[in-house]
Amino acid sequence: MEKVERGLQIAETHGLIGDKALVEATLASALITQGNRDQAFIGLRKALQDSEREVLEADILISLSAEDQVKGNTQDGLDLVSRAFLRRCGGLS
Repeated sequence: MEKVERGLQIAETHGLIGDKALVEATLASALITQGNRDQAFIGLRKALQDSEREVLEADILISLSAEDQVKGNTQDGLDLVSRAFLRRCGGLS
């Protein structure tokens, strides 16, 4: 966890926005495994804002859809999955 946080500091310091998004998504995954779901979803939203890569955005959207599904917002979760599918398809062309 400390190495991931250090990676985030380096990305922020050097203005590596795309790398920052990737590290934020990784940090969010670590937070989920630690049971800190709310902080993880906040981190995923930050990663989505910083993301410059369509495939990474798609992966983040899929992860965020889980939050809506857990909260019972099935339609919102499905909308995020649809957006992810469109981003992923765009990233493959």
